[in-house]
Amino acid sequence: MRSRSRSCADLIDTVSFDSLVPGPSLLFLGGVHGDENPGMLALSKLLEDLHAGKIRLLRGKLTVAARVNAGAVKRGLHFVEENLNRIVKPHVAPVTHEQRLANELIQLIDSADAVLDLHGTQAPTRPFVFLDDE
Repeated sequence: MRSRSRSCADLIDTVSFDSLVPGPSLLFLGGVHGDENPGMLALSKLLEDLHAGKIRLLRGKLTVAARVNAGAVKRGLHFVEENLNRIVKPHVAPVTHEQRLANELIQLIDSADAVLDLHGTQAPTRPFVFLDDE
């Protein structure tokens, strides 16, 4: 079962899948930085395969936000006004585009059991993973 939605202020487009079998709630993010294409491409392919039935969710829920910062993606910029990756915290009176996104992103993160946030780099480097776990 799948559904497409926008988050509270219609800034972050998400697609959700529910297996209807109890399990973890996962959140996959791409496009936190608008000029980092690998994560967006990987999540677009994942969504294509899920929609086509090539992959199916066996248990739990999956929410995918392939282009979190769509404004920066559209412009081909790392960010519009400030680096979203550095300001993911509540903003009582958000002023910038990314502060409004951060407020929505926190709600998505808080509703998930685990988050996969995909990024890319222009510098030659080996793939790496950062794990933040209590």
